[in-house]
Amino acid sequence: MLIDTTLREGLQAFDVYLDPQERAELAGRIASAGITELEIGWAGRGGDLKDVVSAVQRARSRPMVWSMARRVSLEEAAHSGASAVTICIPASRRHQSERFGLDLSAVEEWIQESVAQAKTLFDFVQVGFEDASRADKTVLADLLKTAELAGANRVRVADTVGLLSPLEVARMVARVHSATKLPIGVHLHDDLGMATAGAITAIESGATTADTTLLGIGERAGISATEEIAAWGVLRRGMDIDLRALRDACEWLARKTGIVIPGSKAVAGGNIFSTGTGIHVDAIGRNPSLYEPWDPVRTGHERASVLGANSGKGAVRLKLQELGLPEPSDLEDLVDEIRLEGARLRRPLRDEELPRLLERPAG
Repeated sequence: MLIDTTLREGLQAFDVYLDPQERAELAGRIASAGITELEIGWAGRGGDLKDVVSAVQRARSRPMVWSMARRVSLEEAAHSGASAVTICIPASRRHQSERFGLDLSAVEEWIQESVAQAKTLFDFVQVGFEDASRADKTVLADLLKTAELAGANRVRVADTVGLLSPLEVARMVARVHSATKLPIGVHLHDDLGMATAGAITAIESGATTADTTLLGIGERAGISATEEIAAWGVLRRGMDIDLRALRDACEWLARKTGIVIPGSKAVAGGNIFSTGTGIHVDAIGRNPSLYEPWDPVRTGHERASVLGANSGKGAVRLKLQELGLPEPSDLEDLVDEIRLEGARLRRPLRDEELPRLLERPAG
């Protein structure tokens, strides 16, 4: 269901770099977490990619290389030792004419020739259609059928500039289904913040695969996030993916590249099981599932409650018990003090700051 392309699309992100040894280590981490297919780089890095291919294969996943649709690029990609390739074809008229100066018949001939060449070098050939979301519907259907008749194993349609809503993605997948019997992949960019939701909608609409990257990194705003779609797959579809290992891979990537993971980042953020809202803290103390979508242990998180401007009596009482501190007779006054102190500091109180408030003069 997921094709992680952190090592291809992700490394096209601005100011993100990994050396060959680091790329191999990250590939092994992602594959070992249960991601069964990885797009691990692009033609021209064939020699550099051999160790990455080996790392993916050792984890019993399939490595795929991205290539321009031309013989020299395909041959360079084949030097990596990968058995699968994605070749890139322009789907929209603006890309066909303005970038390559080709009409539709020339593009169709290009597909036929490139797929035939790729089939001599690789066991599995995916044809990726760039800017498919802005392609003429009839033209796209013709290109998809051409790829199928040429012998492609899968087609991938891209929302290259990230404009589609999830419902528009569903309609695009339906159109692709009507044009070809081949398995369908999607590659959705996040320029409007809808890539992950769009990828899940595509899968629910019949797409076989969705391209993803750790933390959603990639060109411009990036693409769908591996860890987020994997969490949905585990929780809603029963997929066998180690979410803690994926989160560890996200943190490893962040350390190596200088990426800062926001504390509230879905799945990967460090603070997503921390709360300071009194009602929530009290409810979680009774039954964590009231306000938690999964057990935090599953992703390597720790549950944490903090006191501050939004705290109530239940939250304060639980924190006192957690820290082994006595409950004062004037608990409501202590709650008021905590709220005022949190507002003054403009942050939650640290555990070591609570005893000082307990020592305040009565009244």
